[in-house]
Amino acid sequence: MKQFSGNLSSLFCLFALFLVLDTAAQNEYTSSVPKAIRNFESAIQFYDARKNKEALESIDQALKEDSKFVEAYMLRANIYSDMKNHDKAIEAYNEAIRLSPDFFPNNYFSLAKSEYLAGRFGDAKIHYQKFLSYPKIKASLASNAKQMVENCAFAEQAVKNPVPFNPVNLGDSINSEDEEYFPAITADAKTFLFTRRLRVKYSSGRTSQQEDFYMSHWGKDHWGKAEPVTEINTTGNEGAPSLAADGQYLFFTACQEMFDGSDARKTNGSCDIFIAKKVGDKFNAPRNLELPINTGAWESQPSFSSDGRTLYFVRAIKGSDGRSQRDIMVSKIGDNSAWSEPVSVSDKINTIGDEMSVFIHPDDQTIYFASDGHPGMGGLDIF
Repeated sequence: MKQFSGNLSSLFCLFALFLVLDTAAQNEYTSSVPKAIRNFESAIQFYDARKNKEALESIDQALKEDSKFVEAYMLRANIYSDMKNHDKAIEAYNEAIRLSPDFFPNNYFSLAKSEYLAGRFGDAKIHYQKFLSYPKIKASLASNAKQMVENCAFAEQAVKNPVPFNPVNLGDSINSEDEEYFPAITADAKTFLFTRRLRVKYSSGRTSQQEDFYMSHWGKDHWGKAEPVTEINTTGNEGAPSLAADGQYLFFTACQEMFDGSDARKTNGSCDIFIAKKVGDKFNAPRNLELPINTGAWESQPSFSSDGRTLYFVRAIKGSDGRSQRDIMVSKIGDNSAWSEPVSVSDKINTIGDEMSVFIHPDDQTIYFASDGHPGMGGLDIF
């Protein structure tokens, strides 16, 4: 189940390629050497076919014929950026800019992005600011660049002042060769629930992946072997669990395209939040929380407060620019067992970016969440 969506990591490196293709259609290159152009156009074809090695070889040939071929350096930078070879991407972007500083302002944006990913925060800040100095740049890129300038300033200070961090592996009772994530734990720290992504092989030979819940209990000095929560797991996917502080209620997410066909897991059109109550040692059949918690939008990643009345969760909200952003919502259940209309948790927490993976601490005072809208190290940071 894709609890997170959206990947900008390779989006911006395509802008230069779009320019390349546009100039190719007009036959207006910075090079007029026929052999250089032929090799460059071969490189474009290889790149389009995801044959990076062959594309780089063709670029090398093009630059042997014309060492001042700006578009060839741009394409080389794009390829190395795709390959996450940030040092070589930086080198190529710098060469394209050296040859023609104002040829394509987005080169500064792409260069800054590669520098940021390489940990060169000071250089990245300079080049984001240079990109912002151009009057005719795309508004969405300008907004992103402004945020990244803040991120660069934060990151420069953060790496100078690291905080202690010593993660400890929970051991093979919890962890396996499969992926484990989205942990949930009761207030007494004795029951641990998480999602495991299993590899499933069918009789036809086809393989797939399926997400199920597993639970472990604390013994004298270690976690017991995690076992599947069979009364909840289905042939579909279960994800993003949250346990009530006393372990008596389980909230989780199921999505329309992944449910197993039973009415019990039917959603309002996207991903919805479900609840199951524990009876004895087992959970009973889960039910959809329905309106006003679940709508036709994407609702996921619940976290239930220890006061037994407050539910925090994430909803996809359409912003004024038409883009879908994820915000943290909160609703309370009343004495009549009805949920209140969910509202934004706070305009100090929710931004025009994405906020997700909310967790309310048992103290009912502290919220942990992930966001790419607050100044941080870039991408989704924990706040």
